[in-house]
Amino acid sequence: MNSTTPSTDDVTPPPDVIRNIVVPSFYIVICAIGLLGNAFVLGILIFQDQGRVQGNKRSVTNILVINLAIADFIFVGALPFWATEQFLRGRWIFGTFGCKFLSFLSLINLYGSVFFLVAMGIDRYLAVVFAVRVRNYRTPQNAIRVCIGIWLFASLIASQALAFRKVKPVNNMTRCSWYLPPGKAYLDAYFVIRTALGFFLPFLVIVYCYIFIILSLRKRSKKLMTSASHITNKQHKVTRLILCVISLFVICWLPNHIVTLMLAFNLNDEEERKRLHIDTANLISTCLAYTNSSINPIVYAFMKEDVRLQGIALIRKCCGLPDPDDHVPLAARGQPEPSVPRTNRNNTKFLKGRSQSGVEELKLPHSSPMTNATSATCLASNSPVNSSKSTGHSSNNSQDEFAEHEKTLVDTVVVSGEMQGETLL
Repeated sequence: MNSTTPSTDDVTPPPDVIRNIVVPSFYIVICAIGLLGNAFVLGILIFQDQGRVQGNKRSVTNILVINLAIADFIFVGALPFWATEQFLRGRWIFGTFGCKFLSFLSLINLYGSVFFLVAMGIDRYLAVVFAVRVRNYRTPQNAIRVCIGIWLFASLIASQALAFRKVKPVNNMTRCSWYLPPGKAYLDAYFVIRTALGFFLPFLVIVYCYIFIILSLRKRSKKLMTSASHITNKQHKVTRLILCVISLFVICWLPNHIVTLMLAFNLNDEEERKRLHIDTANLISTCLAYTNSSINPIVYAFMKEDVRLQGIALIRKCCGLPDPDDHVPLAARGQPEPSVPRTNRNNTKFLKGRSQSGVEELKLPHSSPMTNATSATCLASNSPVNSSKSTGHSSNNSQDEFAEHEKTLVDTVVVSGEMQGETLL
């Protein structure tokens, strides 16, 4: 595609059925999916109901996801213009300003998307491997500074489009193409910048970060001598997400950069280009690379459980459907409930939902000083032992309350241990 790869005027175009029908149609599909997906993510993360999902407000991860969605949104938003160019057999009808500006937007968001993926990888690496050391540095303010730096750096690289993208008449039609200064040095510089900064260096950084994330999670899980299954499940979820991120990044972008390198070595050899079908491969690989901007919302936002639940709630709200969570206990939604006992004479129930039989199996020793002191306090405040009208019946009540309070302490200890285990990862 002209917006990403320099082209020459004497290049034989690929078959019309691919260039003028398949490619424009694919661009439109990518544009529609990308605009809807990224707009949906932005709507959730920016205009979310702060009272529905806790933990999303001003988080570092969400700031990076928002900027990634903005980059992808603008990137796919320019695709209809390039689809029009392909549909008109290479004719450019949007003028010189449109040629330069749209090329600039495409490049700035092309590189910006890749750099935001790297930033997310580095952030996850720091959060997992050096969680304690960097907790004072992983702040929303620093995340915003990083995002501003990424936009500026991507703009600097993309500024080459403002200088070297021009509209010139070729074969009785105007074309928007790269017109680099004469000499192989400029052409080599373009390909080096595009392949190195646009793929290979980000790829190495991402792989490095996620390898150490996996190793750190496995090492941490081995140190935790616990049989809780949720730790293993979380480790597997993180591992699957990491493999998905790396795989999609490689699948979408590696073919395009391989074709770019082939163009660098065979740009002036027309016979070799025809034999290798490089021009057709360039179109197909570009379409594949552009799909990454459409699937990023799924990978980086909808795989987050809290955002996914909020998205479902937003859809139900737009459709006028009742929210089922209004009638679902907090424990069923994965949110902790206060361990407030509801006691009676014969049974003790807790909001945590633990069965009474499970509590009776874990009796605290009666000689525990904390148990005795706390129980004495409870009896002093709830039983009439200090009253001058105390009877044998009130003594029985005190014994019942002592037993019930002891069970309350047991259940509180068990529940507290579970909640601590849930926050280890």
